[in-house]
Amino acid sequence: EVSFTTPADDETDVPTEEEPLLAFSEPMDPATVTLAAISVVNQDNGSEFDMGNVSEVRDSDNSAFIITHRTGNSFDPNTPYEITINTSVRDAGGTPLADPHVFRFTTAQ
Repeated sequence: EVSFTTPADDETDVPTEEEPLLAFSEPMDPATVTLAAISVVNQDNGSEFDMGNVSEVRDSDNSAFIITHRTGNSFDPNTPYEITINTSVRDAGGTPLADPHVFRFTTAQ
């Protein structure tokens, strides 16, 4: 399960250069951590935002973090976004997320 996100759900005034971070409660299977598993949608116009690539790193307590890296793209200012992590993401034991995880944020002007 997702234990926290940055930005937090419903956070406002998020910098347009923000790199979203998702923390899971257990290590994840890196083969399932792909762009196909994560969507970022501009809620004003419904367009998909290109995050560039996705990678997994582990914290010292062996939590798994997925960091989405943008490749030169910035979020539009003063715009609501929704990020969805779908159930194709699996933990290291092969168990998928029980439900898609959705969080939203709005960028600063």
